[in-house]
Amino acid sequence: MPKIKIGKDKILRRGKFLTVISRPYVDVSQGKGVWEMIRRSTPSRSIAIAPVTRTNEIILIKTYRIPIKAYIIELCAGLRNVKKERGTITARRELLEETGYTAPNFIKAAAGLLNAGMSDEEFDLYLAENATYRRKPRLENAEDISVIKIPLSKLRHFLDNPPRGVKIDLKIYC
Repeated sequence: MPKIKIGKDKILRRGKFLTVISRPYVDVSQGKGVWEMIRRSTPSRSIAIAPVTRTNEIILIKTYRIPIKAYIIELCAGLRNVKKERGTITARRELLEETGYTAPNFIKAAAGLLNAGMSDEEFDLYLAENATYRRKPRLENAEDISVIKIPLSKLRHFLDNPPRGVKIDLKIYC
């Protein structure tokens, strides 16, 4: 049984994509506090895909992320927000849309929380084996994405020496 007692959530702001919540609690020394957190406004689960080609190259994306006002190198990712859609279907759809690649096998490699101090959002990581290029990516208007292929043998060096001004998403290290 947790030593911290949780009160009733209060919604501070509900946006189209995110909801800001105030969560009261009583700490271990009986002090009262309020934790601010976010939650996705529509129920969903985040997924990321680590596609690897037959020639042992990982397919990454460089995408512009508005919250950080910069480009970031990351795994292809998306939301499993289609009702009752299996994670492997979401992974297949997002990989094709964002990179133009597909793969015959999608294996769930890990699952967990992304940032438990800020959100209750859960995340699934899929490995896509034998990824092959099928077509040009079909990006949404708010997506500024380019595809990067890196030999697995050179991945660590690439991540330790990213292009100037480009950030690295830690999920790649999973």
